Amino acid sequence: MVTLFICFPAVAGEQMKSQVYVSLQNQTSPVKLLADESGQPSFLKAADGLTTADYSFNVGTHITITGWEASSVPPPSGVTIVFQQSEDGVTWCTYHTGVTGADGYASVDRTETCPGIVYYRAANEHGLGSANVISIEWFQTDPPMTCVPIPRCIDKSYSMTMI
Repeated sequence: MVTLFICFPAVAGEQMKSQVYVSLQNQTSPVKLLADESGQPSFLKAADGLTTADYSFNVGTHITITGWEASSVPPPSGVTIVFQQSEDGVTWCTYHTGVTGADGYASVDRTETCPGIVYYRAANEHGLGSANVISIEWFQTDPPMTCVPIPRCIDKSYSMTMI
């Protein structure tokens, strides 16, 4: 029996130092609701550590989440941004991957149909560098909206045994 181990290359030091920021806009306001590191208009200023901003919306509200890497100013284009969500703020699932455009930003549109708290963040392609997190409590509408649950995140690990 032979056991095959799959190894992934180490992340370069510079990639680990980069910070990835995320902001939120809803359909009624063009204002970014979370701070960034590149001087964009915002109400909060992200510190060196993790910054969390808490918001609430009715289910079905359309939001746009924007992510960018702030390793340089202006943010670089062609960078892969991973958009993630979590039900507990600890275990994260990727729900979208985008590449920054000429302006250095990548965006994704999002809405939830079930009430509850969902955490959102952006990271680099290695899942590292998130500098802030958005927490949204989604409230049910009256009359209630039909709830279509999104599949939960599952950590996947693989191993291969060859005989």
